[in-house]
Amino acid sequence: MTHTIKKVIPADRYGLLVEFESAGLRVFQPRHYFQQQEPEGQYDFLALPPKFRHLIWDAHQVHWPAVTDREQIWGGHNIWPFELTLSADQLYELSEPFPDAQLKFVAYPVSMKNRAPTDQDARHHVFFVSLKPFSSQPFVIGESIGGGHGERGGSFVCSLAELYVRKNWRQHFEYSGCGWVVDLIENAVAMGTVQADLIQQLIDASGKR
Repeated sequence: MTHTIKKVIPADRYGLLVEFESAGLRVFQPRHYFQQQEPEGQYDFLALPPKFRHLIWDAHQVHWPAVTDREQIWGGHNIWPFELTLSADQLYELSEPFPDAQLKFVAYPVSMKNRAPTDQDARHHVFFVSLKPFSSQPFVIGESIGGGHGERGGSFVCSLAELYVRKNWRQHFEYSGCGWVVDLIENAVAMGTVQADLIQQLIDASGKR
């Protein structure tokens, strides 16, 4: 049996969402995987979102590479040098169908940054950008002001076309700590890139940062 991968989305809440050419969307649960491996703890790094999102994929496999210039201690070990490769066939066998009803809840955080002190709040003024990859309005743009009781701010969702005509959207990405996204969006608009392809590009690029 040979499967072909079309899309990969590391969704922290759900697991690794993998769309296969002829088998649809399935979800690989990393916790189920690493709890069954020997020696124990070898692939616990899949439970840590920054490392879990830091992957490379193509039509035939998903690879979590070893990273030597970062450190995050988990279980007494730096998780970044660990690596793992799973083929498309392995991922198919280790995954299960993902229900369509859950697609609207899938979100991918790109970046958030506290810009306080600002005129609105001295301690907590967070700008954020996230993606809803299965939505026709995949960009989630927002602010959290104050935090806790009396939280202010809010967010909105929009398509690529709707985002591009909004005033100050570039500034918001800069404030959120992901100014690098602006060039990708500008290039996508200039080249007429399909929105869904851009969203996958943003997720891939974000995970490697």
